[in-house]
Amino acid sequence: MDPSLRRVFTTDDLQSYVDGRLTLEERFQIEAWLVEDEQAARTVAEYRRQATALRAGLDRQVHPEGDVRLRAYAERLADLLRSAVNRRLI
Repeated sequence: MDPSLRRVFTTDDLQSYVDGRLTLEERFQIEAWLVEDEQAARTVAEYRRQATALRAGLDRQVHPEGDVRLRAYAERLADLLRSAVNRRLI
């Protein structure tokens, strides 16, 4: 990238990039810059790790019983199928 054309990217720009809130042109500009700037690339990687961890934490808070309910449903369904097979309904 021509240094005279280089734009200064802010923390907000990088976070918007990680969150997918940039235009295609802005995304390409940041990706070209990340290829040249290892520290910025490490920063973006860390933002991605943080975003993933936050989403996982929020999912557990919003649906804390989700896995338990799903497992119980699957076990109940398996019981019903075994019962049907034993009674030769299936």
